[in-house]
Amino acid sequence: MDQAELLGHARTILDDKPRTRAGTLLVDGFWRGVWSRRAGQIHVEPFTPLSPAERDAVEPEAEMLRGFLGIRTG
Repeated sequence: MDQAELLGHARTILDDKPRTRAGTLLVDGFWRGVWSRRAGQIHVEPFTPLSPAERDAVEPEAEMLRGFLGIRTG
């Protein structure tokens, strides 16, 4: 990925326009689903069911992503 592509992706993630954003859900380094930002929330959509331990591990990551994107909870 060259610098222009990287900046384009950063601009898509960091701007504040109310459109859907999506990203890759990695579990143990494998692409297992996608996440998206819709209506001020993070939605996680795995391709296949996650184990209870995997689901438990996703929530802290989603919380960090909420903080990075400035999404308020509660």
